[in-house]
This record gives sequence, C-alpha cells and structure tokens, in this order.
Amino acid sequence: MMKYEEEKQRFQQNGRFVILLGKQAWSKDQWPVGSGVYLIWRRLHANERQLLYIGKAGKYCRKGAETAKLNGGALAMRLGRWTPYCFQCEGPYAGHFGYGPLSGVNALLKMPHSERYQHHVSAEEIEVECFCLAGIEVSLSPALLEANLLQEYLVACGDLPVANNEL
Repeated sequence: MMKYEEEKQRFQQNGRFVILLGKQAWSKDQWPVGSGVYLIWRRLHANERQLLYIGKAGKYCRKGAETAKLNGGALAMRLGRWTPYCFQCEGPYAGHFGYGPLSGVNALLKMPHSERYQHHVSAEEIEVECFCLAGIEVSLSPALLEANLLQEYLVACGDLPVANNEL
C-alpha cells in the first residue's frame, strides 16, 4: 500500500503517528488525544501482519443552518464500540479483539460474551497504528484519510479488511 507508506512516513515526521502494542490498545490513556484514523493489525510473525480494520474517529457535522463543525469523536472512544468489532474487556474473551458480530448492538448486549463475535484475536497479537489529526482536520479530515486508505486496500487486495463492512 504505497499511499499508506507515504502517509505513515509524513505523520511520523510530524510526530502524529502512534503505535499501540498488545494490551496498550485496551487502555484509553494510551490512545492519542483527538480525532484521527486508526488501523488495527494482527501480528502473525516477525515481519508479517494482517490488516483487520481501518476506522476513523471524528467527523464534520452540521446542525440546522450552523457552520459544519468537527464532532467530539476521539480515538480513545473507539474502545467503546460493539460493532463491527470490540476490544473485549470482560467474559471468556477478555483481552481479545473480537470481530464479525453475530447481531446488531442491542442484540449483542443481550448475548453471552462467548457468543458475540465469530473471530477472537489475543491482545498479544494486536497492533494499532494511529494517524493523529487533532488540529489539522480542516486540511485533512478523518473521513478523507480513512476513505483513501480503504480505497487503496481495496485496489491492492480486491476486498476490504476483514472487520470492515463498508467503504
């Protein structure tokens, strides 16, 4: 993914690229502050990874006739998701990244933890890369960066990452 590599290098040079390894990803205080785009990887071997998910935190919204404003979406808030993935903190899969939900959010909350997701990846195998956009969202919105990275993946692989359901 060439554009990914270029963006990664640019963000690293500007101090806006953060990597969370393993259990770090389950701790809100480890995530960068503010909006951005994040990639969730499964580390397979020393130099091999599988991209599981590309997502964004923060988007521009308009209420009535007001000027569009960035909502309060923050990278650390992604820990509270239930679909299409979950950083599981309780039940038999605590400390696992679960994806492939078997139902919608309301139904998931009523299901036993052991039955909520089709796939479970141990925290030790998880790596999260964060592209921090706080303060620069006008020049590069989270939605644009997320869409560009998903499009590049789609072109390269002919599919979306396994935990992404739409582009």
